[in-house]
Amino acid sequence: MNYFLSIETTNEVCSVAIWKNDTIICFQECHIKQSHASLLMPLIESILRISCISKKELSAIAISAGPGSYTGLRIGTSTAKGLCYALGIPLLSLPTFTFWAEYMKRYNFENFLLCPVMDARRMDVYCSIFDNTLQTIQATECKTIDKNSFGNLLEKQKILFFGIGIEKIQNTINPTPNAFFRDHYPSAYYMGKMCYQKYVEKKTENIIYYEPMYLKEFQIKNE
Repeated sequence: MNYFLSIETTNEVCSVAIWKNDTIICFQECHIKQSHASLLMPLIESILRISCISKKELSAIAISAGPGSYTGLRIGTSTAKGLCYALGIPLLSLPTFTFWAEYMKRYNFENFLLCPVMDARRMDVYCSIFDNTLQTIQATECKTIDKNSFGNLLEKQKILFFGIGIEKIQNTINPTPNAFFRDHYPSAYYMGKMCYQKYVEKKTENIIYYEPMYLKEFQIKNE
């Protein structure tokens, strides 16, 4: 029996969850913008208290690896690394778009391609495309949206775009009946299955040298 803490800070919603193996025990999230730095540790302390689990009982900590907000990624990563170092437990890094798509595929009854989207400022988005078996069709990238974006795929297949910043795609690409859109955001609630799998397979990170997937350089005026 193992207990895990999962942390998701790639977007404006800060969330944490406690897992017993791959079964969720407790979940909390905060929707206050630009609050990660002040509220992440209180959320962690609160969820441990509610779950009646001490930090010393944790077997590992899983962090959402990005891409996403530079500030959010930095805060989540530094918090997870600090806790792992202090407790002497492994750090698990979970690709945000992969565990997010894994969660969303349960609603994908028509076998659409899955495209998680994260806002990257201006007309840019972070995105990736998976099929319904989570095979990568297009690797994670920072993409500037124009009217022809995703055109080659949309000519042949239906794509479900979900996430933060999907309106850039919806309002810009050439009209097509093959594009579908859903507001959504990644969450620590979706991380348990991959967290447990990585722990069992001992796919851990070097606490000292680990860096999340930033993709873009930090821009002070935008954060």
